[in-house]
Amino acid sequence: MRLAVLLFLGLAWGQDLARNKQHAQESLRLARAARGEEDMRKRGELLRKAVDEGRQSGVPRVYGTALHELSRHTLRGGNFQEAIEQMQMAAGALRLAGAQIPMAALFRKLGILLQQQGNFEEALAAYKEALSHQERLQVWLPASLTLQHMGLLYARMGKRDQALAQLEKAIVYARQEHAPMQSRARIAFLGCGYELLGEHATSIQIIEGLGPGLPPGVSTCLAAAYFHAGQYAGAERTAAAALPGTAKSTTDDEGEEPGVWNDLMRDRIRALYWRAAARRKLGNPGGALEDLLLAMRQVEEMRSNLVSYDFTKRGFSNLFGVFGDITTLAIDMLHEAGRHQESFEIAEQARARAFLDLLADKQDEGSPITDRFPRLAALTAIPAIASTSKQQAATASEMAAIASRLGSVVVSYWTAPEAVWIWATSPSGRISGFRSNASASALRALLKRASSRKGPPDTDALRSLHRLLIAPVQPLLPKQGVPLLTLIPHGALFEVPFAALVDERGRYLVETHAIHFAPSVAAFGLLAARPRLQGAPMLLVGDIVKPPRLPGGKPLPPLRRSAAEIRSIAAVSGKAALLQRELASLEQVREASQSGSVLHFAGHAVVDNDRPFDSFLALSNGEKLTVRSIYGMNLKAHLVTLSSCRGASGAISADGVLSLARGLFHAGAASVLASVWDVSDESTERMMPRFYQSLRRSGNKASALREAQLYLVNELRHGRISLETAAGPAVLPEHPALWAGFQLQGEPK
Repeated sequence: MRLAVLLFLGLAWGQDLARNKQHAQESLRLARAARGEEDMRKRGELLRKAVDEGRQSGVPRVYGTALHELSRHTLRGGNFQEAIEQMQMAAGALRLAGAQIPMAALFRKLGILLQQQGNFEEALAAYKEALSHQERLQVWLPASLTLQHMGLLYARMGKRDQALAQLEKAIVYARQEHAPMQSRARIAFLGCGYELLGEHATSIQIIEGLGPGLPPGVSTCLAAAYFHAGQYAGAERTAAAALPGTAKSTTDDEGEEPGVWNDLMRDRIRALYWRAAARRKLGNPGGALEDLLLAMRQVEEMRSNLVSYDFTKRGFSNLFGVFGDITTLAIDMLHEAGRHQESFEIAEQARARAFLDLLADKQDEGSPITDRFPRLAALTAIPAIASTSKQQAATASEMAAIASRLGSVVVSYWTAPEAVWIWATSPSGRISGFRSNASASALRALLKRASSRKGPPDTDALRSLHRLLIAPVQPLLPKQGVPLLTLIPHGALFEVPFAALVDERGRYLVETHAIHFAPSVAAFGLLAARPRLQGAPMLLVGDIVKPPRLPGGKPLPPLRRSAAEIRSIAAVSGKAALLQRELASLEQVREASQSGSVLHFAGHAVVDNDRPFDSFLALSNGEKLTVRSIYGMNLKAHLVTLSSCRGASGAISADGVLSLARGLFHAGAASVLASVWDVSDESTERMMPRFYQSLRRSGNKASALREAQLYLVNELRHGRISLETAAGPAVLPEHPALWAGFQLQGEPK
């Protein structure tokens, strides 16, 4: 920031004053024009020109104001890091100008942004600077708002006493405001802050003390406070009071702004949730379910009005997080009533819909869609992938049809803070429902132990996960042969090593079942209809030379067994094309992949959870096949295998995992074989040829993966695989980390 300001001063030094004034006026004119420009790309161009004119003007306030406007535009595009940098530069210029009012607003926004990015200490520093300006200016309501942000940040940092101290001070400041209506509204929202901190009695006292006519949204947090305080009648009464006047029918023609409508709908949905929760406690389950189903219809109405882009749909559940609470409460109540088909359909409605819409769009159009909307693509760092379809969730009858077609037992999960719900559908179409009383924190702890590479495998953790996730459906599984299990995970379960779960007899799940996965039941109908190349050769990519570096500049380690792996696969596959060493370039891979029946990548996959579309497969000569570019490809492969680390891993949301595998499905793959863990070069070299050998014989991918994993387990069990080290060969142990991470997603045949 200091360097930017010094450069600015150096350029401005000694310029003609009249010329400076012209630059300042032009900067202000461009900024005004940008505010009225609807085309996002043109708006960005105008703001960048305004910043350049402001820099040349030598007027710090003009330069800082233009930078601030540009940062807001950048933020709307999702490029948080660049927006933060622009805000910091703007702050430096405004500080130089002594512009305390815009500085205070800027630092508060900067604090919010840094907090969202997890930079708590920097966010706290920004809030404190904003507060110092507001206190000097004696603008008490903005100061009260900043203190509320600080209080909630302290709470996230685990500093409860400091959090409460900020809220207390914020109320004092709010009461110093001379405008009674604004002061009252601010105090009401501070009462909501106490609710978030678990101070329910204090929240009730503050909000109720303000009398009737509360601001929109405050009644719902008051209902929550009553509920958590055990005052269920008060919760029902307050939630009901928040409902009239907040609904908006799709037939209304009142011309509200979309953002206002969304806020009203969100408040209504939250009020319905708290009234339902209270009604359940008060012994009125029918009324509670009626509220929940009405809330879910409202959520669907909001979903149907989303802008037709993938990132808006993926972010929907996160923006309106109460949807997950509604789903969980509805599932729990339907489960208690034995209405398992309905509870399953509720869960399906809440998951993986953005992924379904993408698959449907690709199927209908058959061409890349990433560049169809250049306005948004120019604005945002997140690819503007159009998503115009609006797919419906799977029904219980469709789940039964999938089980019958695959000859599989379909097991679907829903995770919640205090439990896991499980639905199992047999090939005959019967749906059974179960509840495992495992909290989310307990599941995470078991998963951490089960996936640890330190020391021997944690068999107790693997056995506990089996008891929670598989044992409830065990009586429904066929007793003869090797049944196929179709698993639909949710939440943290996407990272569970299901193949390695241990039953009461000490057997791995993969020893008794063939397994495959999908993000939702409805996805199977779309994946099964994918066009597949018949008789085309495999494409094998590996033996990479001069790979790209990691984002921090660290080189990727060599994979010495990659060349041997693809040669062995070529030997058993019958017909294969190899792209290796210098031939493994981006251009060659993109071109050849369009005509491969099976694509196999033996190399590094680098997953970036913060910037998932920058995750990549490493190619030769520093080139990358990024998730961003995968979305623009057209594949007709019935299988893509990522023989690499963490190809199936990534950021987890209500829509599944934002991984390399997701991009490959959108590109056209019917199935993807990838790992949720880091994998061993030595073990994958042994496992992958065996997988393709079995696949060529049986044509069944799930069975082929099972056979390859069991072969590898046996090799490890007998000490037949070793790792070359500086001290000599080291025998690899029979550890799930070496084989269980690979999962088959999509069609099993």
